[in-house]
Amino acid sequence: MFFPLEVGGRLLGVMSVQSTRANVYGERERAIFRTLCAWGAIGLDNATTYNAVAEQKQELRVAAVAFESQEAMLVADAQHNILRVNSACCRITGYRADELIGRRPDVFQFRRPDGSVDASRIATLEVGEEWSGELEVLCKDGTPVALDFSNFRGIRHNQESK
Repeated sequence: MFFPLEVGGRLLGVMSVQSTRANVYGERERAIFRTLCAWGAIGLDNATTYNAVAEQKQELRVAAVAFESQEAMLVADAQHNILRVNSACCRITGYRADELIGRRPDVFQFRRPDGSVDASRIATLEVGEEWSGELEVLCKDGTPVALDFSNFRGIRHNQESK
């Protein structure tokens, strides 16, 4: 006999119950097997969900450790709004995280090494376009700090592709 392991209409597996004797299981035993399969399917589904959540938590822990490196990092959305900064970014620039989150990176006043303003190069990169170079940013106190943008990849969507 085969009993499905189902949760919410999703088949997770099958339980097979076999005997060396024919017609050994009556309706009472079949009802018990169906109940066991229902509870087993719920347990199996919960274990699968738990494992997936545990894997996601582990990936998030690794990402958090990498994000909190000695290198200044920020995460921005497609509209270039800053979503998160690491402690190195705050330490280097003099800004607190709450002063940067929700703002655009041009708060740093990007400049070329010759001192001319160049926020436009980074702001106009198209999706997937790469640019490498060095720009200075002005810290909160006005001190310039050189930043290396090695293989900086654009995330901005051009107007024609919308």
